[in-house]
Amino acid sequence: MAHKDPVLPEIARAVFARDVSCVGVKVGMLGACGSQWGPGKPVSMEIDHVNSAGFGKRGPSMEENLVLICGYHHRIKTESSKQWRAAINEYLRGFYAA
Repeated sequence: MAHKDPVLPEIARAVFARDVSCVGVKVGMLGACGSQWGPGKPVSMEIDHVNSAGFGKRGPSMEENLVLICGYHHRIKTESSKQWRAAINEYLRGFYAA
């Protein structure tokens, strides 16, 4: 079953073009990029929904809610979401003024 709000290819391309590399490093997360198992090689890059829609549902699949992040920093963001979600939202505000 397809997701009701997929990340469309043109949105994914725009996120890759905007971020170029992992936002974890850009917002001050410690450690080198890597996979979900830790820093170092191999590095896996993902498009992540920054804000959720509540009750475990991901938020909207739009540029203003998506970032490029490596698997390692994605895990850190998930484990310490209050701290890092705020920092990533601040990063996004630099592109999308409210």
